[in-house]
Amino acid sequence: MEYFNHDTTAGGDDKIIALRLECGGAAVDAYWVILEQLYRDETPLVIFGNQHVTRSVCHRLATDSETLKTWILAMIEIGLLETTVENPDAIHSPRATENINAYKLKAETARQNGKKGGRKPKEKPSKNQGGNPSGTNAETKAKANKIKENKSIDTHKGYQILTTSGGAAAVKTAPPAAVSKCPLCDVPLFKNTQTGKWTCPHCGDTFTADKVGVA
Repeated sequence: MEYFNHDTTAGGDDKIIALRLECGGAAVDAYWVILEQLYRDETPLVIFGNQHVTRSVCHRLATDSETLKTWILAMIEIGLLETTVENPDAIHSPRATENINAYKLKAETARQNGKKGGRKPKEKPSKNQGGNPSGTNAETKAKANKIKENKSIDTHKGYQILTTSGGAAAVKTAPPAAVSKCPLCDVPLFKNTQTGKWTCPHCGDTFTADKVGVA
């Protein structure tokens, strides 16, 4: 880890004060040096079983190995540090170990999410032409197909013809009122709004207005 939280009240912690009273301020400095290395390496620190580490820490603290050992034993006795079960020469901080494990778990979770392409974006509701939220695209399409299958509107000779999905004419819808009858079959005639002529829905013949006596 590149950094760790340092409480603003650490200087007044009972264990820190106990270490300062027993071994002096230099021992407190040694504690923070050791803690920094624990976070940096993210593993317990082997000091007494590794001469290279012992010399390095002693050099940074400007002290000798015997004095450093006395300070570390005091830290262990006070409870600032502990030895590991696996290796009595390795020391660690319980709080630092907890923070490091939480950091590793968070990093692993982020890595796994990265493999999956990150978080899945939330689906936004589709909108109809009016801009209002509607159902899903599949639902909208299904509704449209159902309407299309039920009926379709076509025009023929100016009349509106209702057709089924098969395309056969079912019902012929004419203008509102019939004003005359066919001179051939006596069936009411209907006016073609496009041509102005009158058509018989029974025989299919077409007549001009003067033929049927309509102005």
